[in-house]
Amino acid sequence: MERVFQVLENTVNRSTINDFRIFTNRFHDVTKWFMSSDYCIDDKGKPNDVITFVIYPYILDFPQWSTLIGSLQKTDLKNCRSISNEFCSFSHEGYFFSFNFLIEKNSFINKWKDHNTLNQLIDDVLDMINNKWKVNTPHMIEHYNELEERLKKLKNDMCAKSFNYKLLSRTIITTFLASYIRHLIIREIESVEIFSWLSDRDKMTSCYNSIYEVMYEIISHCMCYNHLPEDKYFHIKECIPANIEEKIFYDEFVRVADFICGGIADFDLQKKRVHKQKHCTLIEDVIADNHNIAILLFRKNDIAKCSHRRN
Repeated sequence: MERVFQVLENTVNRSTINDFRIFTNRFHDVTKWFMSSDYCIDDKGKPNDVITFVIYPYILDFPQWSTLIGSLQKTDLKNCRSISNEFCSFSHEGYFFSFNFLIEKNSFINKWKDHNTLNQLIDDVLDMINNKWKVNTPHMIEHYNELEERLKKLKNDMCAKSFNYKLLSRTIITTFLASYIRHLIIREIESVEIFSWLSDRDKMTSCYNSIYEVMYEIISHCMCYNHLPEDKYFHIKECIPANIEEKIFYDEFVRVADFICGGIADFDLQKKRVHKQKHCTLIEDVIADNHNIAILLFRKNDIAKCSHRRN
């Protein structure tokens, strides 16, 4: 994981970080932040696998954010016929920042699909909990016991012939990228008190007793512990909503991620074309020339930033 982190850092800390800092500097006094996400993975009708995150400053209450986004675009991408001019304009006004990760089939991060690699990863995490965390912070032992129990249940599930290693790999990749962005927010913003990741609901969030919550907590903690001073992250309250499989309050927040993810997933990078007019509008009027949308491509040996200009 450290290698992936370093390759991400080498790419993001070039021009992308400048765009991100311009965005965060607009809200330098905001201490509450949240992030939505959406995914297009292994869709045979789309040329790209995409994982999209959208970061919002908590400058409006959640109901106000929901009302605002709902007024711009009333339904998800698959259910709408066109993209409104208001949504296109809002996308360029700097009230959110989006990181988008395209993952090529032979990308080095897809090595996490290897069965032995995944088994070893879970073993290493269990070892860390038992031989480091429980020893160094015994007052948290009840919580660590809960994490351990869920991971042991996962290990038991992994013994079955029908176990879905591809889904677990996708879960690990997504939680790692979510953790990286959380680390970036904490590093770049002077004071963060509350942060929340609000994921779209799909197989990743429901599989294996929502194991994504455990992996996100562990990976994000380790990333901050290894790369940030303790006073930058230790006090931050992390909010993950309960009953995520039900219809809940943040569907509209995910809608922005859904539109950006859908537009990028549908865009054939080689042929420079999309399938429908609404995808064309997304590429030309939402994504192109938008400095608040970063597109990073995981390739065989490295990560490249994708240009998204009209010409």
